[in-house]
Amino acid sequence: MKPKAELISRMNNTKWYEFFNAVDENVDIPWETPVLVKYIDCDELVKEQLTFGGVLHKEGIHEYWMHPNDSLQYKLKRFATWIYFRDIEWLFFPTVVEQDIYTKQTRNSPLVKTDTWTIETDILEIKKLIDNLGKLDYGLTDDGLKLYGYRRVERNGD
Repeated sequence: MKPKAELISRMNNTKWYEFFNAVDENVDIPWETPVLVKYIDCDELVKEQLTFGGVLHKEGIHEYWMHPNDSLQYKLKRFATWIYFRDIEWLFFPTVVEQDIYTKQTRNSPLVKTDTWTIETDILEIKKLIDNLGKLDYGLTDDGLKLYGYRRVERNGD
């Protein structure tokens, strides 16, 4: 019989709130930095641009995001969405991200890749902050830092 994966909670709303609040106040993360989010009800990873100066609530973040293919002039047009803490299986902060820049040559022309922008995140600063908060479950590699909201544990099915 195939083992079943069970989700074990590693975070609660208070811990998430304290983490995001501490990152916002203490770590210099460029607002453009994409963070990979694994939601508990979704098999795919979602790239979010968490604007850490966003509206932080006790149960989630009222977040703004921008479509990655928009040119810089269109990035001023933002769309709002909620990210509820209870839905986050894990967050991954990449050490280095290369973000493609797209622009239009004329109003009716298609978007064309015109540049690549490299964004670096100080993962060790985030690690130090997590260690100071204590009791947060994370993994650190050369590629980045993964902060767990839930851990998957394999259980034998009955």
